[in-house]
Amino acid sequence: MKNFNHNHEKELDQTIMNWLSDHSATILIIAAVASFFITGFLEFFHYKEVFGKALIPELAVTISVMFAMFFQGVRCATIANSAKQFRLNRKIRGAFVLLVSLGVTIFCAYEAQQIATIWEKGHPEISGYIHLGTLCVVWAGWVLEIILVISVAGDEKPDGHQNQKHRSRPQNQEAFELDPFLNGNGAKH
Repeated sequence: MKNFNHNHEKELDQTIMNWLSDHSATILIIAAVASFFITGFLEFFHYKEVFGKALIPELAVTISVMFAMFFQGVRCATIANSAKQFRLNRKIRGAFVLLVSLGVTIFCAYEAQQIATIWEKGHPEISGYIHLGTLCVVWAGWVLEIILVISVAGDEKPDGHQNQKHRSRPQNQEAFELDPFLNGNGAKH
């Protein structure tokens, strides 16, 4: 009985690992989008305070939402597009999109630093944690984008057909796939 349980545990561990590896691109996208959402949340409160005090108090919330949605929307677009470009073996286009993403991430990191500086006033005992936390959230999204690019690079030939060696499920099996996100047209291959 003890041997049966041990074998069953090994099979379960293998099943979980197979599922995680089969869905790793989706998990990376979800984690990156979570990073973008948290960064957007921080931006919203920062810009609300900035515009509320300095410029247009009546429009502070609207402008803050628009700023946060714009910057994080660009980051979401670049993660999908950079992965697609590298997947289609368009390395120069992919590198350009990654460069745009890096630029937006550097800007967001600067914002995070400004936010941390404002929030830590009067709380010197936690200032390092605030700085580290805000910067970590911002850079995590970019690091996840790089990991996604590395993991999907070469998964598809330039003519749009997937390499058979990368297909882990039968073609007729329905599942949530990354293809609709990366191909832009929602078509499954």
